[in-house]
Amino acid sequence: MRTALPPLAVVDAHSLRERLAAGDAAAFRELYQAQAPRLLRLLQRLLGDAGLAEEILQDTFLAAFESARDFRGEASLATWLARIALRRALNARRGRARRREETKEEGEMRAHTSQTAPAGPEALDLARRLLALMNRLEPRKRQALLLQVEGYTAAEIAEIEGEPRGTVLARLSRARAELVALAAAEGLTPPGEEI
Repeated sequence: MRTALPPLAVVDAHSLRERLAAGDAAAFRELYQAQAPRLLRLLQRLLGDAGLAEEILQDTFLAAFESARDFRGEASLATWLARIALRRALNARRGRARRREETKEEGEMRAHTSQTAPAGPEALDLARRLLALMNRLEPRKRQALLLQVEGYTAAEIAEIEGEPRGTVLARLSRARAELVALAAAEGLTPPGEEI
């Protein structure tokens, strides 16, 4: 029987960084088990393609393994990994857009529904419509919002994006306001509320 590892925040980050730099395979396993699920959800939502998200996740951890000796510890391991994953995901999106035009809405719906419990047709329709609305946001606003949905703090998002925290807070605020306005224009309201 496998025992669950504690979240990365509980693991001694300094010790883990040292073990990673030394090429300790167990340290990479700990890092992977602590961070992979969160990164995978983020990548699936960002890319709208579960297979591509898994490929990018593996590339992310391979890149982390190859560059662990160079990691200076200026960022947390979680934000360092997220930044690697986002760069690779954005490159993949650019390449995919050049090669073929795919409906993002269908792919994101597949990624989203694969991570949620079964829901009724109304809930699935609402999720599909909200994801379609998120696709209409400017990419940097959408990315910041998805990072926040995955539990990253504004400070962590700022670190990942390499921008000041105030800039990220403003972007998140504008993204939420735009999403609410888009939802209102489409007649979507939060459960129990009317616009």
